[in-house]
Amino acid sequence: MGSPKSELFSPKEGELERDEDEVEHQIELDGFWMAKREVTQWQYVKITGRQNPSYFCTEGGGAEKVEGLSTDEFPVENVSWEDAQHCIKQMKIPFGISRIALPSEAQWEWACRGGSGNSRAFHWGNELYGDKANCNGMYPYGGVPDFSSKRRFLGRTEKVGRYPTAIHPWGLDDMHGNVQEWCEDFYGPYEKIPEGRNPLQFVEQLENSRVIRGGAWNSYATQCRSARRHRNGQGIRIPSVGFRIVLHPED
Repeated sequence: MGSPKSELFSPKEGELERDEDEVEHQIELDGFWMAKREVTQWQYVKITGRQNPSYFCTEGGGAEKVEGLSTDEFPVENVSWEDAQHCIKQMKIPFGISRIALPSEAQWEWACRGGSGNSRAFHWGNELYGDKANCNGMYPYGGVPDFSSKRRFLGRTEKVGRYPTAIHPWGLDDMHGNVQEWCEDFYGPYEKIPEGRNPLQFVEQLENSRVIRGGAWNSYATQCRSARRHRNGQGIRIPSVGFRIVLHPED
């Protein structure tokens, strides 16, 4: 996990625009299943029985951005970590599965990278212009600045799985864009996470902040990198954050 840091005599070997909290370290995980896509607005309403909380829906503040569109298959957003936990508790656990949960931060990054290791910023390489993920491509990452149509900014969420131009090795969608995703962990320095298999920070570190991973529709491309870490209070709701689930198999 984490991103390579530039060495004093090899400054080009580090990951561009990395943050200091992206310390490289090795992890060991047991097997798990991750949802191919984010939880959608239709799924959230169906499972919880609650009103659609999303900003980008016909009843939300961003209704004009989605006028004439069905947002049933858009990712649910404007949900807190606590909302995500409530939704998960309503889900029926399938046969052969011990529990459903938000991914740990380690699970999320491992899945995002798709087995490619941490030598590249995204699972497909080191460039993003808004063409391979729903983000603010007006602020691209990597390569030579490109002012052509490659620089895209939709300005809203999109139907899950609509960015197939960079096929994920394990078939996952939207790991780098559309909405950011809540993780199980409290946010804090990697070195304070308990050691051992399946690392998870279950002790509060910084004002009840939980980890958020991935980029969103309004994120600069650098904020969509696999190693990039985000955080927010677990009760906060914003239109750029949703979630996906993981399934833990029985022993």
